[in-house]
Amino acid sequence: QFATWEYGPQLRIMNVLNLNWNKSTQLFDNISLNTSYQIVSESRNIRQFNNPYLEQNDEHVQVFGINICAKKSLADELSLTYGGEVYFNDIHSTGKRTNIYTQTDFYHLSRYPSNGSSMIMQGYYGMLRWQKEKLSVVTGVRYALNEINGQFNDSIFGVYFEEININNNALNGSFHISYYPNTKTKYNLSLSTGFRSPNVDDLGKIINKDGFITVPNVNLIPEFAYNSSLGISKSFYVRKEKSIKLKWNGYGTLLNNMIIKDDFFLNGQPNLNWNGVQYAILANRNTNQGLVYGINHSMELKTRHLQIKYALNYTKGIITYNAMPVGHIPPITGNFFINLMKDEFTFSVFSLFNGDKSRTDFGPGNVDNPFEATDNGFPSWYTINTRISSTINSKLNLAISLNNIFDVHYKTFASGISAPGRNLGVTLRLVY
Repeated sequence: QFATWEYGPQLRIMNVLNLNWNKSTQLFDNISLNTSYQIVSESRNIRQFNNPYLEQNDEHVQVFGINICAKKSLADELSLTYGGEVYFNDIHSTGKRTNIYTQTDFYHLSRYPSNGSSMIMQGYYGMLRWQKEKLSVVTGVRYALNEINGQFNDSIFGVYFEEININNNALNGSFHISYYPNTKTKYNLSLSTGFRSPNVDDLGKIINKDGFITVPNVNLIPEFAYNSSLGISKSFYVRKEKSIKLKWNGYGTLLNNMIIKDDFFLNGQPNLNWNGVQYAILANRNTNQGLVYGINHSMELKTRHLQIKYALNYTKGIITYNAMPVGHIPPITGNFFINLMKDEFTFSVFSLFNGDKSRTDFGPGNVDNPFEATDNGFPSWYTINTRISSTINSKLNLAISLNNIFDVHYKTFASGISAPGRNLGVTLRLVY
């Protein structure tokens, strides 16, 4: 299908300045100020097989950020954390088509609004923590503001898309309570609300993939989340230096105005012809409600020289009005470890595994990469791995690992690239 499909060299620069003040005042006991500046540049280069035109997209992003956080003890068991943050994103996106024989350049779609776009994210919050011997409560509020602007300076597919000028805000809160009836048991309950304003990627991205083309939809509105989770942790001490720890946690999220990628009409048509290729049109849009729920569980058995542990996670998501699956939901995942510890050495045998994902569980459109799946969906997989590590001294650690011993071919969920086959890794870690 492709003669060329590659990312160009990436440029990533990040500068951070942290200031901390630990002198107690009436307003705070400790305050910190973090400022940051990031530059991210990347490109994509694609040419179809037997096609003389190389399509190139370049993105350049600058991110300016400032964050201030203060902490104050109000009483022996009560403390307050409060602060705010502001982040500014500036995005420049260009595209061109180059004839590889004549080196002549032509116009090509930019991935994001061609006349530039920007996003300002602000958040202001306060959190109270109350801690007693058998009970702790954490509650907080956050006020978020998002402003997004973007402009398309040309006609795309014969359509002049509107400018993006969006201002969204929301007040959200959370409540978390933990109860410790004894030193071996913990119960916890969490309730919270959430808010996600559409970003530039949601609103203005143009991309063609697998016979679909995603176009801008400037009419998106924020989605709101209502979350809850309930968990229990239990420890059993069998004998001296022998213990078993068990954890269970169930969770659920109700999404209002959920943003999904779905079929879309442009100029009243569900398909369009671009550069001689017929595409089905997709766009992000809001749907009524979605429900995401699941459970995770872990266990750890530990003695003086032996540790056995595993973890499992199961998640399900449905669009409530039509019972269709929500996209990007991973199948059941987990891991299993056996660690032997003796003096400064640790020897580990471990497995990472992933359940299968049937095509009936795929989200709408191409969000779950159906063209990269088998006829039945994505198969399950597991790897067997081993690692030995040694603590040379208090500052130096050496680890040697043999990963994917049986050279299994697999892809991690949501990746279009095969994971590494059998490989040997050497890690030297210095702490100073």
